[in-house]
Amino acid sequence: MAAPSRALDFAGQVAIVTGAGCRSSNEVGNGRAVAILLARHGAKVTLVDLNVEWAKETQRLIGEEGGISHFIEADVSKELSCKHVVDETIGVFGAVNLLVNNGNCQSSAVLQLVTLKNMLMQYLTQSE
Repeated sequence: MAAPSRALDFAGQVAIVTGAGCRSSNEVGNGRAVAILLARHGAKVTLVDLNVEWAKETQRLIGEEGGISHFIEADVSKELSCKHVVDETIGVFGAVNLLVNNGNCQSSAVLQLVTLKNMLMQYLTQSE
């Protein structure tokens, strides 16, 4: 593979990617794709997901290409979990330079039954 262009040079950078797994081993979701690309271009990547199996598959794919990653099982809808992810990432890699907020929480309800709390939770955890 040719060397990455300078615009995509993340060597020496540390990234946290939430929602780093995907729906099955045969699919590549946004979190998995971003994590693989960041690692491919030199970043060390912390993979965050509630689904251990999916995130471990992302970690395997990164490792196959010689990338460096670390997995943390965490619920990004909880502030303490997010603090733990940052603290552990700094402990493992020494820094955090990039955050890809791909994890989110969704609720399903008839529009008239959606509460302000549900709407705020969706908004606050929605990827940007």
